[in-house]
Amino acid sequence: MKKVIFSILMILPLSIFAQLTGYWQTDAGGCYQIRQDGNEIWWIAESAPNKRASIVFHGIVVGNTLNGQWCDMPSHDRQNCGQGLSLRIENNDRMVKIGETIPYSGSIWSRGSCSTCEFNLTGNWQSTHPSLNRYNVSGYSITQNGNQLTLKYSDDGSQATGTCENNTITYRGWDNGTGKISNSGSRIDFSNGSYWIKM
Repeated sequence: MKKVIFSILMILPLSIFAQLTGYWQTDAGGCYQIRQDGNEIWWIAESAPNKRASIVFHGIVVGNTLNGQWCDMPSHDRQNCGQGLSLRIENNDRMVKIGETIPYSGSIWSRGSCSTCEFNLTGNWQSTHPSLNRYNVSGYSITQNGNQLTLKYSDDGSQATGTCENNTITYRGWDNGTGKISNSGSRIDFSNGSYWIKM
């Protein structure tokens, strides 16, 4: 009898079991709120750093596949609408993109509260490191995608990657450490004693 029940469970569609309502984030730094009602899914994607709802989506779960359409909201710099998107539901905590009509940022959706950075850090920066007698050194830059950061130094091509949560940066790839962002967003004081000023 147990074997029969197990066999039935194995062939039932995943949509019966999947419960996707909650907070999600993507590997591209996107922050999502997802609401499930039966086999229907709605979500809003929040843009960083202003945390506005920038994309809405509605779709239907069939088996382990979510198919739907999305539209950019007025706060988004694009204005696409009616575009298709398909995700494979691997479990309650992970979805993977398997199809799109036009490029959609993100390939993997993971359940979890999404920390968004309070600041727009993209741009060029000057570095000062008093203990090394280095002052106002140009050539540094930050590229930001959601709360994901890439820090670069153009003179030698080196770079570090990190994340921004609220007003704190955590980075790895140089000496590994943290940075505290000023209230204006124009200065970062790092744990190694250096600081950057936005140009």
